[in-house]
Amino acid sequence: MVRAMKIGLPSPAFGIWSTVFSVTARLLVLLGEGAASGREALVQIAEELAAPVSEVIASGKQTLEHLASCDIIAGTRTSQ
Repeated sequence: MVRAMKIGLPSPAFGIWSTVFSVTARLLVLLGEGAASGREALVQIAEELAAPVSEVIASGKQTLEHLASCDIIAGTRTSQ
């Protein structure tokens, strides 16, 4: 909660961001552990969250593209 105040976010909004950061961190862990693809990592995350796979993949694709544009990961490829 203190960190939320330091960056100027209301505490309830920080709760949402905390979830976003956790999912992104999980994605990076799975990729670091050698997940065959970003898509496979996203499918695993969807299963872990009991969330719709299509929604997690759509959101995760944007996350992967952003991470690549920031040089955090090597890059993404589009599936055929």
